[in-house]
Amino acid sequence: RVYSLAIEGPEITQWPSASHQAIFGSRLVAPAQIDPVEVVERFASKAFRRPLRPTERDRYVNFFFQRTASGADPQEAIKATVSAILASPSFLYFEAPSDDSTSTDEVDEQGAAARRFTLASRLSYFLWSSMPDEELIAAAARGELATPAATRRQGLRMLRDGKTRAFVEQFTDSW
Repeated sequence: RVYSLAIEGPEITQWPSASHQAIFGSRLVAPAQIDPVEVVERFASKAFRRPLRPTERDRYVNFFFQRTASGADPQEAIKATVSAILASPSFLYFEAPSDDSTSTDEVDEQGAAARRFTLASRLSYFLWSSMPDEELIAAAARGELATPAATRRQGLRMLRDGKTRAFVEQFTDSW
């Protein structure tokens, strides 16, 4: 006999859900139609708070294909790939760009870009206790955070956002 039945869990009020959109975007994707390059580039760039390096993209895409070659279906392989991205030091820690004075111009440009994204992450985690939003990442990508005035403008924008409440609560609790 069954006297009662209760189902609890996260009620999904919209589809695709926020977690599905974070991985696959807003379009519906059947497991057989998963594009690992697109998923890895979108998800890892957001998780790492900076553009993905080609070697990183290749490593995670190859990981996906290794999983499918081992018999995993594409959906399970992409879950394992996303888990690997979330276990990466690039996700778990802030990266400090190197200041190698003997580097080439290309490496110098990559270092300058890395510093812009590092600044965006530090600013965001300082004021919001959260990852940078799309606007802050876009400003870093365009090089707008290179001037104090632009950084101040972004900082003031961020202070007007309700996310600053987390900073106030967490900072005062820690202090």
